[in-house]
Amino acid sequence: MNDRQIVSFLSVAECGSFSRAARNQYISPQAIIQQVDLLEKEVGVRLLIRSHHGVTLTEEGKQFYRGMLRISSDIRALLEQIRHTNARRLRIGVFDMSQMMAAICERFSAIHPEIAQEYVMVPPEDWMDALKLLHTGQLDVFEHAEVPQLYEDGLDFIPLKRDRFVCVMHTTHPLARKDDIVPEDLARLRIGIHDISCVPALQALLQARAPGSELISGNRGPLSAFDICKNGGVFLTSKSFCEKYRPLRTLPFQCDLYWTYGIAFRQNPGPLVTRFIDNAKALFIL
Repeated sequence: MNDRQIVSFLSVAECGSFSRAARNQYISPQAIIQQVDLLEKEVGVRLLIRSHHGVTLTEEGKQFYRGMLRISSDIRALLEQIRHTNARRLRIGVFDMSQMMAAICERFSAIHPEIAQEYVMVPPEDWMDALKLLHTGQLDVFEHAEVPQLYEDGLDFIPLKRDRFVCVMHTTHPLARKDDIVPEDLARLRIGIHDISCVPALQALLQARAPGSELISGNRGPLSAFDICKNGGVFLTSKSFCEKYRPLRTLPFQCDLYWTYGIAFRQNPGPLVTRFIDNAKALFIL
């Protein structure tokens, strides 16, 4: 027994005709007859009396019809309840609640106290999995840096804040004595960057101005930075995350590129996500 069989039976019972029910369902009369035949075979009793004048319900058919109406009504009520509950809950994906996202969520909560906010912690190396959660609706919004993948395959992104790059290194590294770092300083060094393939402009800059450097994708965040710096390398990251890299030495990285942070979401968002994005734009807008 499946949904199509039930829908076909209810439609025939209400129309009193296979042909009229078929027109309402936008299928052929043969198809709807087949669905009802399969249903009767599975139930094990005749549900319909067929004649040249139309279709009527048997006594068993009347009982089955009334029961299916109650079940269908209960299912609709349950779905409405679930949708209503889901509509009042916002699922927010974060790596580690940033000051930007904390301010956005705090303001939204003050304006909409009736809407629950559920935070889903995403390990830095699993950010691609978080995009899948956006696709499936298990996340509503996701805080992330701007990368090309956020504009692909039904997703969208609103940029909210720019942040400069910094260069992180061990306190004993020769560059640690400088006041700031320029790309040429990194020539012939091992350079870690979180998911370097996601920042092609920075990759191109280093290839042009830091010849001989080895670029490493450090997708474990601070753990990658400590590993790379321990072995004489440096790590490029965002100024906003400086505190995470102590006691490593952090210096400004002089270039015209920025990390851009914002919120990823599905295209054509619903009213709740739209309100959340509007709230975010009221606080942070480039």
